[in-house]
Amino acid sequence: MSAPSVAVVGGGAIGSMAAWQLATRGFAVTVYERYWPGHNEGAGGGGTRMFRRVYAEGPAYGPLLDASWRLWRRLERATNTDLLHRTGGLAIGPAHHPVLAGGIDDAERRGIPYELLDADALTDRYPQHTPLDGEIALFDPEAGVLRSNLAIRAALDAAVAHGAELRTGTTVHGVADAPGGRVEVATDTGAERHDHAVVAGGPWARALLPTLPLKTRAIFHTWHFVDDRQLLRPERFPITLRRSGPDLSYGAMSALDGTRVKLAPHADYPREVEDVDTMRRHVRTDWQRRSTALVHALLPGVSPDPVESQIYPESFTPDGHAAVGALDADARVVVLAGFSGHGFKLAPGFGRAAADLVATGASALLPPEVALDRDFRAQVSIRDLVLDSDPA
Repeated sequence: MSAPSVAVVGGGAIGSMAAWQLATRGFAVTVYERYWPGHNEGAGGGGTRMFRRVYAEGPAYGPLLDASWRLWRRLERATNTDLLHRTGGLAIGPAHHPVLAGGIDDAERRGIPYELLDADALTDRYPQHTPLDGEIALFDPEAGVLRSNLAIRAALDAAVAHGAELRTGTTVHGVADAPGGRVEVATDTGAERHDHAVVAGGPWARALLPTLPLKTRAIFHTWHFVDDRQLLRPERFPITLRRSGPDLSYGAMSALDGTRVKLAPHADYPREVEDVDTMRRHVRTDWQRRSTALVHALLPGVSPDPVESQIYPESFTPDGHAAVGALDADARVVVLAGFSGHGFKLAPGFGRAAADLVATGASALLPPEVALDRDFRAQVSIRDLVLDSDPA
């Protein structure tokens, strides 16, 4: 008897991990990817992303985060590739801010090591940061930098090693019911039928899933040269979430070679995207000025003027939680969408959850916050926690 066939629509962060997990369980996997493995056009572009072990977004994410931590290391071993570079992580802001208060609560609940630093201790240990009056820092020793493009390539390589087929340069236009309890995947080269489909379209998901309340937004990053490479190399400059006010918040990390710092300003600005394929990829001058102002105010030792900048598309839900689940009782179609700027670190866990859903129709890893049948308006929003932080 042949193995059940699964179409994975999208070979980005989530799709690549789902393909890896499905292939290791013996499913006949076909990945449909419009570009190429580890490309720079989607939400995983830009080379690096954050991994945080202390997670302020809510205790329900604990099992998913812990599974992702283990799976990142497993993928490294399976592909002989260094993907997660441990640097430690800082969250800086007022003690009452949800990133700080929620992070402390999460670490206590899950038994994750952490350390609190007052302003003087922060300045002594990490003079790269300028704390404001009344601010503290939460240090997460197990946080680090993920090599995002390389990680996607590694997961697809692992899937192929277990028998998956990778179709690059293939755009999927729709997924529909087919006779015999199967699903039909319509591509630009024709239609193919499978037993299941996993739809992980990233910023292109809105076109495939029009009934979900998804919006695509532009996330911009800037890179800055450093004046002191010793202080700003990754081992001395932990990944950072700064929450010092509406115009003084960002995510930042050092380039792994220590020559530059990457900055993702956290602010609302006009950036909704109608069409990912025709979206503006050049960062506007006024957006770049936000980065310059942040560096001037809060990051001594970093050159204020950006040396490089780029825009990436990301899919958002109204409440900032992803939308994950099966569309039918037989899990013929499984959807993973709307990761809202905080999906990359959790991608291996979501990939395993997708494989669970295809195999059994349920997954213990999924928090209720991501359910497809929830009231998206009723959730307590986590946008203030995660918007623009993880893409740094």
